[in-house]
Amino acid sequence: MSCLASPRLAPLEDRPDECQLNLAATGRCRLCSGLLALTFGIIVLALHDDWSSWQAGLVTTIGWLGLIKGITILALPAPFLSLTGSLLGQPAMLRPVALVVAVIGIGFLALGFV
Repeated sequence: MSCLASPRLAPLEDRPDECQLNLAATGRCRLCSGLLALTFGIIVLALHDDWSSWQAGLVTTIGWLGLIKGITILALPAPFLSLTGSLLGQPAMLRPVALVVAVIGIGFLALGFV
């Protein structure tokens, strides 16, 4: 069962406090997020450890950040839960954050075809 597919977590607008408490109590989502970030960082660094240009250096830096994020989520859950709690406590912030991430993704997609 996926950590994000739990029916108790949706919709966020209705029960942000319950969702945050469930996240803190079970730790399943923390484990899934940490392992996903750690795996992402390891794969990016294994396949793309290149500093030859600024674009390559940016991708390698993102791989290192993913690796550090995964280790931090798994080793120090309190800061992760604090950040998650602040986002879940303000559901209006989820859409702008998603928009910023989408714009960054589109930028990387455009850089990939240059």
